[in-house]
Amino acid sequence: QAIAARQRRTGLLRRGLNLAAAASLLLAVMTGFYPDYLQHPLADYRTRIGEQTAIKLADGSIAYLNTDTAVDVTIGADERRVALLHGEAEFEVAHDPSRPFRVTAGSVTTEALGTRFIVRYDGETGAVTLQQGTVRTSRPSARGVQIDSAVLQPGQQLAFDAETLDVPRAVDLSNTDAWRRGRLLMNFVPLKQVVAEINRYRRSQIRLLDPELGEREVNAAIDIQHIDAWLEALQQTLPIQVIHAGPWVFLRS
Repeated sequence: QAIAARQRRTGLLRRGLNLAAAASLLLAVMTGFYPDYLQHPLADYRTRIGEQTAIKLADGSIAYLNTDTAVDVTIGADERRVALLHGEAEFEVAHDPSRPFRVTAGSVTTEALGTRFIVRYDGETGAVTLQQGTVRTSRPSARGVQIDSAVLQPGQQLAFDAETLDVPRAVDLSNTDAWRRGRLLMNFVPLKQVVAEINRYRRSQIRLLDPELGEREVNAAIDIQHIDAWLEALQQTLPIQVIHAGPWVFLRS
């Protein structure tokens, strides 16, 4: 009986380990292919990978959410506040001087009264791009006292991380909001940057097998809904081979 009991315990333990291994594998697959389903599940508004949507807020402002984006929205009597938890959003702000419109991304806050601007944030770094009007972007200290701030003019972009605000720089606005028109436009940028941008819109990620290839500068005009067609055209115009292996895509010289 003792031997039989030990065998039953051993069998139960083995089945338990097998179930744990299967659960770990399932979690790894979910994390790899569906990270957006596990991220910010309780956000007020979300888009999945490859999705875009427009939200009309209670004050009349409009938020356009790009791929894999999550936001919380609070419209109060004295303030309008949007917390960009992850992703990218363009804001068309309804004019209301009595209620400042503020977008927070991590520790950085961008304030506007009546304007149009884009905020992008990946959880560590981000950027604010001003299209119309004027905004002030600031980063407070641990005690809440403002220590860094910058005023942006139309056509300027400000990059930031948890520690610093960069100096505003001029950008091509037709490129920065091309995603609103279903396009990705990049001029004279490394291929690795193009791949990183494309991967924001795909569950099946593209990988570069040759680091030197990733440094090659390219111009890209990509239809977000037809990324594979752009990849096929890429290997027709450059010495690049596109390899499909199940759900993965690899690029090599």
